[in-house]
Amino acid sequence: MIRLNCSNCGQKIKADDRYAGKRVRCPKCKSPLQVPQTEGVASSGETSIIKFRCPNCQQKIGLSPDYAGKVVACAKCKHRLRVPQGPSKPVQPQVPEELATGGVVGEQPFADDGGSADLGDMNDLLQLEASAPAVEDPFQLSPLEGPGDASGAESSASQFPTRPSFSTEGGEERKKSKLVVPIVIVAVCIVVVVIGYVAVKSFIGSFMSSLDTTEIQADANFDEVQQFTEEYIALLADGDIETAIEKLSPEVKATTGKEQIESLAKLVGKSERVELKMVSAHFEARPAGNQYYLLYKLSYEEGIQVFIASVRQVDMGFRVDGIAAEGTLGQTEVIGPQSFLELSEMAAKSELPDLEDIGDLVAKSFCGIIVFLLIIYLIQFISLWFIFEKAEQPGWAAIVPYYNMWVLAEVGDKSGWVGLGACFAGTITAVVSLAIPIVGSCALPVGLIAQIVLWIMISMGVANRFGRSILFGIGLLLLPFIFYPILAFSRD
Repeated sequence: MIRLNCSNCGQKIKADDRYAGKRVRCPKCKSPLQVPQTEGVASSGETSIIKFRCPNCQQKIGLSPDYAGKVVACAKCKHRLRVPQGPSKPVQPQVPEELATGGVVGEQPFADDGGSADLGDMNDLLQLEASAPAVEDPFQLSPLEGPGDASGAESSASQFPTRPSFSTEGGEERKKSKLVVPIVIVAVCIVVVVIGYVAVKSFIGSFMSSLDTTEIQADANFDEVQQFTEEYIALLADGDIETAIEKLSPEVKATTGKEQIESLAKLVGKSERVELKMVSAHFEARPAGNQYYLLYKLSYEEGIQVFIASVRQVDMGFRVDGIAAEGTLGQTEVIGPQSFLELSEMAAKSELPDLEDIGDLVAKSFCGIIVFLLIIYLIQFISLWFIFEKAEQPGWAAIVPYYNMWVLAEVGDKSGWVGLGACFAGTITAVVSLAIPIVGSCALPVGLIAQIVLWIMISMGVANRFGRSILFGIGLLLLPFIFYPILAFSRD
């Protein structure tokens, strides 16, 4: 009777002497093991495994000899590789699981009749083995259970996996840590875009407001005229008819009845205004006092109403010489000697720029450019991170300016100084040409050519490192935001 321990789960097993040197399955974990010629621990975990390293990332791999000569993928870097041929081993028939579980039991002998249990002759075993389903893809196998049996016995299995489960310890944690940096960068980009939009819009609005865009804005009394007109509109909206009549010029007051002012007040104040906006203004210098024409748009919930005022400057301040208003339904009211069309033409001679719209347009254009550049940078950063890790370089180097170019050059099997030269060649020659004008005409073109050549060397080196063609290297040079992601997320 041969006593042995399963190298995978530590189960204690007794086997009949007739199974010496043959392969059976553990009745507990079903893993294959070889019965030794003498008592001892089954050597399936040590002698029946091919141990090698991935040539790309140096990951340790252990596989069954059944996969010798087959192509598998490394679980760490996904590099496709061929399993080397293992040491020669004697050809032994594979004992089916049904027979193994019947002839090998925990703490029980194989024989239940004086040690004379019959597992069949060699032809029967070979026929059963041939009929068993073959597993060609190692990734279809389930991962091994943890070592140790119910009593806490520890396994003597090899440090290499006895099944091709290719799992790397801590892989999930590393994947999660990789996501933290891109998420932080995206959040920072969003904050930068929002702050940039508000800042640019405010700056453009203030800058445009400081310019003398029209002749009436250059007039010293423009602000006072605007304030007077808007206060008069408020009087009409509030229904203060008496005060509104008092602010008319003597000529208009003599020809205007109270009913006309009341009708105008109803048209202006028929509902609560949402917005009051001056869209154009014009003035004419006259001996009796400057004449101002202001056109407003009063926005309501149900539409927009036009209000035009003709205001004259007098010794006591300002007086209204004419008013024209158009309601949301097209109804009009006119006070004064001039018609609605005449007042409209005078007020529209100097249209005021919409500073708010200009600032909003410039801010949106600025933010669009910033968002585009940030997206390109984010794609480049993430791509370089994965490329560096595939080349056994620190991924965090992708976010360090200039050092990332040093590492990229090393990935392309070039000196790190080539990467720095590609960054600074054009800048250095530009500074030299400004400092020494006599050599500027020659230094600048030479520097630019050198910079282009260095970038070509790096791009071609990176493409060659991952087995890509020259055309792919040109793509890395001309369209990096397309070809670097392809290289980063492929299985090279």
